[in-house]
Amino acid sequence: MKKALGCTVILAMCCLAAPLQAPASKPVLKTLTGCVINGTLFSVQQSKSDTPGQAKTVVYPIRMKKVNLAPYEGKKIQVKGYLHPGDRFTPDAKTLKVLGPCDRESQEAINRDKR
Repeated sequence: MKKALGCTVILAMCCLAAPLQAPASKPVLKTLTGCVINGTLFSVQQSKSDTPGQAKTVVYPIRMKKVNLAPYEGKKIQVKGYLHPGDRFTPDAKTLKVLGPCDRESQEAINRDKR
């Protein structure tokens, strides 16, 4: 009887101690806009700062393996695709639009970031 109870307690402890796998989220359809610098798309976002009334500029490099960005160097582009867990982006090259030249503020933010 004590042996059965001991086995039950050990089994219960093992089940509770085992790490649970969190289910991954599904890819999300996303439209990204940014500047192409050195063959990489950079999304420049304004986020809240610790200082009230000031925004912080955040630069996100978006690596797109299956899209040749060389023809869009120095341009601001927009592309739709799927954002996967781990911030992987799978673009749909057919949706790529050139919005014009990259603006000066974005270029300066990208150059400051130096990723």
